[in-house]
Amino acid sequence: MDLHALLRALLRRWYVAAAALTIALTVTVAAAGAAPATTTARTSVLLLPPTADLDGAANPYLYLSGLGQATDVLIARLNGDDVAEPVQERHPGVTILVARDGTTTGPILLVTATGADPAEATSAVQDVLALVPEELADLQQSLAVPDRYTITSTALTGVDLEPPDTTGRTRAMLAVGVLGVGAAVLVTCAVDRLLGRWAERRRARADLPGAPPQPGGGSPAAPADDEPADDDAPATAA
Repeated sequence: MDLHALLRALLRRWYVAAAALTIALTVTVAAAGAAPATTTARTSVLLLPPTADLDGAANPYLYLSGLGQATDVLIARLNGDDVAEPVQERHPGVTILVARDGTTTGPILLVTATGADPAEATSAVQDVLALVPEELADLQQSLAVPDRYTITSTALTGVDLEPPDTTGRTRAMLAVGVLGVGAAVLVTCAVDRLLGRWAERRRARADLPGAPPQPGGGSPAAPADDEPADDDAPATAA
C-alpha cells in the first residue's frame, strides 16, 4: 500500500483511526506512570589511617595512600548479603550500591541509592552510612587489631540529592507511543480492507443472474390493466 492509498484509507475510516489513537494515547500515559522519574542520593566516606602510622604528624591526610586494600575489603563487606539484605528489605524499590569513588585515588567510598521516592533514597543512604563505622570496627576486632592501629572513617559530605532522572520515563513514552501509532494505522488499514472486500462481495452477489433485487433497486412496476386508455389513441372501427 502506497502513501496515497494509506492516506485515503485513514480518511475513509477516520472514526476507526480516532478510536485507535485514543487507545494508544491512554496506553502511553499509563506507561509514563508505570516508569516514574528516579532520584539518586549519594554521600562519600573517607577512611583515615591509624594513629600509629602518623608518627606524631598533625595531618592524617598525608598518610592515605596505604588504605586502598582496606577500602576494597570494607566495600565487599557492605555489599555482602549479610549486611546489604537487611538494608534492602527496609527500603524496597531502592537500588543501593557501595563502591570506590572513581574520581579520586584516595580511600573514599561512594554510597548511592536510587529510587522513585527521594526520601526513601535518602533514608537508605543514611542507613548504609551508619553501618560503615560499625562494619569497619567489626572487621578489625575480628582480627584483634590494637586500638592504635585501628582504621577509622569519616563522612566527607552530607547526603546529596541529584536532579530527578526522567530518561526511563521518556524512553517508555516514546516506545509505547510509536508502537501505539503504528498499531492504530495498521488496525485502520485492516478495517478498511475488510469493509472494502465485504462491499465487493455484496456487489458481486447482486450482479449474479437470478439474484433478488436489492432494497430500493427493483425495476419499475408495469402499468396496471385497468389504467384508462390514452385519449389520443385512435378508436377501433365497429
